[in-house]
Amino acid sequence: MTTRLRTGLYILLAVLMLLTLNSIFNTGNPNSIFRILIKSTAYDLVITLSLAATVFVLVVLLTLGRDNLTHLLTINGEQVKVKIPMGIADGTKIRLRGRGGPGANGGPNG
Repeated sequence: MTTRLRTGLYILLAVLMLLTLNSIFNTGNPNSIFRILIKSTAYDLVITLSLAATVFVLVVLLTLGRDNLTHLLTINGEQVKVKIPMGIADGTKIRLRGRGGPGANGGPNG
């Protein structure tokens, strides 16, 4: 996920959260934005939709871009891009094909 997309989603999340909180805690105010726009006293649908949209954006932010982490490492003076899968514990060794020591019996590097 790009930084611009993530920033846009955070802004959208903040707006939706403010909209949801305003609609929940300002329902009795006759001068509320929702009371002006929607004259009916039964506008629970607006609260439900804004809350659902808030939860959806939050879930998207928390789940997208978490499948792999990419790191740029320097190995023997050469920069190598390494993808580290989710769930790898700290201190776990990751095999980089072709970047290890010489192979046995003249085989390729490990």
